[in-house]
Amino acid sequence: MATAKRLFNLLVLCWALGLTAWLGHAWWRDHVRPFESTDNAYVRAHMARISPRIGGYVKTVRFEDNQAVAAGALLVEVDDAPLRAERARVEAEVAAQDRRRDALLAEREVQNARIAQHVAAYGAALANFERAQKDLARLAGLVEDGSVPAQQRDAAEQALAVARASLAEHRARTEEATRQRAALAAQVEEALAARAVAIAALARLDVDLAQTRITAPFAGVLGNRAVQVGQLVQPGAVLAYLVPQGEFFVEANFKETQLAEMAVGQTAEVRVDAYPERAFSGVVDSTAPASGAEFSILPPENATGNFTKIVR
Repeated sequence: MATAKRLFNLLVLCWALGLTAWLGHAWWRDHVRPFESTDNAYVRAHMARISPRIGGYVKTVRFEDNQAVAAGALLVEVDDAPLRAERARVEAEVAAQDRRRDALLAEREVQNARIAQHVAAYGAALANFERAQKDLARLAGLVEDGSVPAQQRDAAEQALAVARASLAEHRARTEEATRQRAALAAQVEEALAARAVAIAALARLDVDLAQTRITAPFAGVLGNRAVQVGQLVQPGAVLAYLVPQGEFFVEANFKETQLAEMAVGQTAEVRVDAYPERAFSGVVDSTAPASGAEFSILPPENATGNFTKIVR
C-alpha cells in the first residue's frame, strides 16, 4: 500500500515538473525569445526646411533659435519694394491697353459709319451707271436712223464712262474702308491680348508679393537659424529648420539576422539616453525597403570577380 502511494506521489511530481517545464518553455518562447535589441537607434522627426521661394534682401526676421511657433506664424519678410514697383508699372500697362482698346473700338464705330457712307455712294454710282447704259442704248438706235445728232451719243458715251469711273472709285473706297475696319478689329484683338498678358503678369506679381512673407507650414520648434536682416537670399536657400512638436519616431538599425521575427504592429520598449531611468513603449510602424547604404548619395559598389576589369 505504501509502495503504491509513493508511486502515485512520484507520478504527480513528474507531471508537475513536466507542466512547469512546458509553461516555462512557452513563456520563454512568447516573451523572451522574440525580443531583439540594438543600440544603433536615433530619435527622428520629419522636419521641414524653411526656404524662400523668391530672391531678395531680408527686411525682417521674426524668430530666434529654439523658438516654438504656431502654424502660419510669420517668420521672415523679404523686401517687396521692387515687386511693388513692377506691379505699379504693369497696372499702368493694363490701363494703357484699356484706353487703347476703347479708342480702337470708337474708331471702329466711326469706320462702320464711313463704310455705310461708301456703300450708299456706291449704290448711287451704280444707279447712275445703269441709267447711263440705258441712255446710251436708246441713243444708239436714234443716231443710226438720223433722229438724234451724233453729238448726243458722244455725250451719252462720255457720261457712261464717267459713271463707270465713279462706280469703280466708290467700290474701291468701300473695299478700302472694309479692310481698314478689319485692321482695326485685329488691333482691338492685339490690345486685348496685351491686356491679358499684363493681367497674367499682375497675378504672378501678386503671388510673388505673397511669397515675400515666409510663414511656418505647421506648428513646431525652429532651429539652426541661418538668416539675418539685410541678407541677400536666393530661392531654395535654407533659412532655418522647423521640427514638429510631438511627432517623433525612433529609427532603429538591426542586423539582418534580427529581422526574421519582426513585423509591423509588434510592441517595442525604447530607452533614451537623456532619460535612463524611464522606458517608453512603442509599436513597430514600418520596415525600410532597403538599407541605408542604398539611399546614400554614393552607394557602395561591391562588384567582384568578372565585374572587375583590369586594363593591360
